[in-house]
Amino acid sequence: MSLFRTALVIAAAVMLLPVDEKKQAQFSATASRAAAETATFCQRNVDTCATGRELWGLFVQKAEYGVELGARLIRAQLMSDSAGEQRLTAASTPREQPQWNGNYAAPYDPLPNTAASSEPGSQRRKANLTDNSSRWR
Repeated sequence: MSLFRTALVIAAAVMLLPVDEKKQAQFSATASRAAAETATFCQRNVDTCATGRELWGLFVQKAEYGVELGARLIRAQLMSDSAGEQRLTAASTPREQPQWNGNYAAPYDPLPNTAASSEPGSQRRKANLTDNSSRWR
């Protein structure tokens, strides 16, 4: 795609070139003057070029700081990831699961059962339409 775009721009530039010899000479003179003025801009505008150099130097300093900061953050992240992997392997030992003491509702049981299902003959209560109503209504 980039090659096609470049070819298109070059073709457009070629199409804009003049065909008449008189216009070609005029175009050549204008292009030479423009190139000479561009090359001598800093000789004619010393203050503007000094300010531009100052701003460019500031930009370069900020870019260097940004690259250093990014490198430090990436390095710190990589170091913490390797330390985290070591912590994960050390923490992979089995832990005790917290026991439910009945004082609070278990987070996985949205409808508490009044009858214990472990008792013989007990049944869980059936859900009603009002038990889990939509919050947006």
